[in-house]
This record gives sequence, C-alpha cells and structure tokens, in this order.
Amino acid sequence: MGNRTPAYRWVIMIMNFFILILGYTALGIWSVALPELTATFKLSNLQIQFGSSAFMAGYAVGSIVEAKWAAKLGFKKAGLIGLVLFVATCFTIPYCPNFGLVLVLRFLQGWGNIWCIATSMTTAWFPVNERGMASGFVGGGLSLGAGAGGIIIAGLMTFIDTWQQCYIVFGIISLVVVVLWAILTKDAPTDLYSEETVTSVNTKSKKDVKIWKVPVAWLLVLQLFGNAWQGVGLNSVAPDYLYGVGYNTTQASFALLVIGLVGIVITPLGGIVSDLFIRKGMTPIKARVLTMIIGFTWATVTTILWPNVAPIGYLPMVVMAAMAGAGVPFTNGCSGSLPLDLMKDPELAGRMFGFNIFVGIGLSGVFGPIVLTAVGNTFGWMAGFVACAAGTLIALVATILVPKFELKN
Repeated sequence: MGNRTPAYRWVIMIMNFFILILGYTALGIWSVALPELTATFKLSNLQIQFGSSAFMAGYAVGSIVEAKWAAKLGFKKAGLIGLVLFVATCFTIPYCPNFGLVLVLRFLQGWGNIWCIATSMTTAWFPVNERGMASGFVGGGLSLGAGAGGIIIAGLMTFIDTWQQCYIVFGIISLVVVVLWAILTKDAPTDLYSEETVTSVNTKSKKDVKIWKVPVAWLLVLQLFGNAWQGVGLNSVAPDYLYGVGYNTTQASFALLVIGLVGIVITPLGGIVSDLFIRKGMTPIKARVLTMIIGFTWATVTTILWPNVAPIGYLPMVVMAAMAGAGVPFTNGCSGSLPLDLMKDPELAGRMFGFNIFVGIGLSGVFGPIVLTAVGNTFGWMAGFVACAAGTLIALVATILVPKFELKN
C-alpha cells in the first residue's frame, strides 16, 4: 500500500482545510456585525441572532442532502452545489430589503459549510493509519474560521464603512477559494485501498442500507450532539458568567477567541494520536474510541472546573478557557474518520456522516443556546456550565458503547 499511496492526498487535505475556514467565518460575520444589522433592519439583538440559527439549520439540512447527492454525483459535485449557494448568498444578502428573505438566504448559505463532504472526500484518499490525522487537519479549518474569522471581519470593518460592503469583500475572497477548490480537488478512485473495503457492498445493496436503522449511527449522533452542545454552550454561558465575575467585554471576547484558536492545533493532534494507536497495533475502531474517550473526559472535567477557576484571576481564567476548549476538538478528527472505519465504503460513510451532522449538530445547534441560557438564567451560571458539560458526558457514554456495535463484514 505504501508504494501506491498517492501524493495528491496532501493537496485535497489542504484545499478542504481552506474551504472549511469559510463556513465558520461566515458565522462570525453575523456576530461581529450585530450592531450594524440591528440598525439596518430595526430589530432586536435576539431577533437578528435568528440569522445564526438559520445558518446552522442550513448546515444541518445541507449535510444530509449533500451526502445523498454525493451517492449519485460524487463528493466533489455535491459539495460544489453547496459552495455555489454559499458564494451566491454572499453577494445577495447585502441587498435584501427585508429580514425574512435574509433568513432564507442565510439558510441556503449554511449549505456551503461542507464539513461532511470535505471530510469524506479527504479521508477516502488516505489509508487507515493516516485517516485520523487527515480528518483532524481538515476539521481544524472549522476551528480557525471560528477563532480567527471574527477578528478578520472586525479588521475589515475598520476599513469598510458598512456590513454590506464587508459581506461583498468576503464574497470575493470566498469566490477565489471556491474556484481554486473546484480546479484542484477530485474524488478518490474506487477501491483505492481495496484491502480496507467491504467488497460485498455493491450498488444495489448500498441503496438498501438505511443509515437511521444502523444502531452505531445513533451512537455517533450522540457523539456529535455532545460535541456541539459543549462548543455552542461555552459561547452561550461563558460571556454572561465572565461579566458577572468582573471581566469586561474585551477580556471575555479574548477568552472565547482562545477557545476557538486552541482547536486549530488540537483537532489534528487528536487524529494523529488515534493513528499512532493504530500503528502500535490497535484496531482502527478501538483507536478512535480511546482517543475520543480521552477528549470527552477532558472536556467534561474542564468545563465544570472553568467557572471555579475563573474568579482567581485573568491569566488562570484564560488558561482554563484553553483547557476547556481543547477537549471537544481532540475528538473531531475521529468523528470524521469513524464513519469510514465502520462502514468501510466512502459512499456509505458519507451518508452516515451527513446523518450524524443533520441530527446531532442540528439538534444541539438549535436547542443548545436556548436551553443552556435558560438554565443559567434560572439556576445560576455555575449550573449552566454543568449543563454544558452534560453534553460531553452523554458523548462519552456513547463513545464507550461504540465497539459493542461495531459492524461485521
């Protein structure tokens, strides 16, 4: 296998890393431009934030639909449809006369956050003992977009007069990246690593597979639910808590930035660790599971500890923010590679990953901020952090159960 492992796999990995930066940068635009958006549409902050919810809903729905398209068109063509919608909405949203139409376009823009497609494309090009690293590196683009995207957009807005013009500039940048992606990416050949593929899975039997009827798929859904619940939760409960213990807006914003930026390093690191376990002789499923157990355990403990450490001082608060932000990204590389490790077929793996995102991230992205904010307001922000950690605890239990439901050839 080593002699025929294609060097092109590094190209596809790098291009998909950059394409995923765009999605969460688009999410960051909305938060940074909140004051200008409220003034433009004469709505409250809460009403304007429905734009973020619409984007996440589009992300969830788009993931499962694009996975189905990929079965017929291939990953590249399916992903390109989402990216065309993404770029087109960058140029149309600034000219919308009413907010209802903006929400529709933000929903369509979410289809361009193609984590499912980008990860499935990339992992298909890599052998099993490099797959976690590849998935983790690509997923690091999400963290970079979430962490640095807001700063980039805030910087643009110091030179650009309006949020509309900022959106147009971002659209031009996105168009350049998408064109390069379209030119340089391609789907992996069928059976590139034939010894890792289930040869009995033909086209007809693939169509007969109902992902929602596969028990292990629901465990992976719980993994992504807990993953996003903690990620969304920290951004929901942390700011109000930090303000309450005496930190200002700049200090609280920097803590959230640290949470995002730490994922750039930690996301590929988790994948590399799982690949190392495989090279040491562990089976792929057990290697991914062990890595995710470490990540979810770390996330659960540090999320609960953070509000206890934060009042001590600014430096301990920031350090603890980095620690609380490291656990979930440590599992992301394995989340992207587990479907292919389990299904042993890129098409089925793509459908499983799309299903996982649709249900897991869809539910946590829509209900997480509402539930966790309500818990914090009602029972205190310490309870809010505990509720946030409950998500990763659920994901931890689901991860422990995965080997018991491992699929057989």
